[in-house]
Amino acid sequence: MEILVSTGSLPWLPLSARLQLIREAGADGAELLLQRRPREREAETIREISRESGLPVRSLHSLLRLRSVSPDIRAVDVESSARLAAELPRCSILVVHPPIGAEREQWTTVMRRIERSRPEHLRIGLETPGQHRRGQRPAPFDNLEFLVRYVEEWDLGIVFDTAHAASLGWDLQAALALCLPRLVNVHLSDASDREWWIGFLNSIVRDHRCPGDGTLPLRQLLQFLRDQGYRGFVTLELSPLALFSLRRGSIVRVLQKAIAFVCEAIGEPAPGRSSPGREPPTRRR
Repeated sequence: MEILVSTGSLPWLPLSARLQLIREAGADGAELLLQRRPREREAETIREISRESGLPVRSLHSLLRLRSVSPDIRAVDVESSARLAAELPRCSILVVHPPIGAEREQWTTVMRRIERSRPEHLRIGLETPGQHRRGQRPAPFDNLEFLVRYVEEWDLGIVFDTAHAASLGWDLQAALALCLPRLVNVHLSDASDREWWIGFLNSIVRDHRCPGDGTLPLRQLLQFLRDQGYRGFVTLELSPLALFSLRRGSIVRVLQKAIAFVCEAIGEPAPGRSSPGREPPTRRR
């Protein structure tokens, strides 16, 4: 397995600093979360930052907005994200959210355009959605059987988000087993049982906690993936609240602990404290 860290976990830092910290912690690569629409020559800038940091961008999460936008804008966001991912040679997964409600019509058009221009090295992964507000389930994708049929119809991969799946009340190991044939990435984070009335707080306080700081059986899930021969990505997608610090060393230590949790569960050597001039140890892929 390749262990990645989402750049969305460190939003207060410039991209160069994020990648350097993720590399120092011993991750194999990064998942780049887009927080604005790509600008001209954006891919060239990202490639240069990646080279300088020594850390590859292995996965790209399509643009994530903190407020609702129209289906037309969402469609343009996904298509521009796909164009950027195609220009990053080490990026093999584009993470997209499922189309909810009125987005379904635009999604069909956009996915057909993306598929016509998608390079062979890039695969689209549909992320399992979560329930961030009480009573507002992301139907019909809250039904796992429907989601699996949908990705089979479109020939997509599945990005299994552990915190999202838990928020829907899924049996995590049973759900993971059903997704396994098309699994391309696991967004790994812990979650607590506390519910907040504000959806954003559920996303950054209830969900996306560091492994071991919640109630989810993450160790067992990782061991299950190992035993099933999974060799894809495991991405630590952690809340910025879990990592925020003005001290560089503090951020690295939290990330190292999270990476060590994954390594221990899958029986791989955990990376030691690294520096920009040292390569992290090689793990089995």
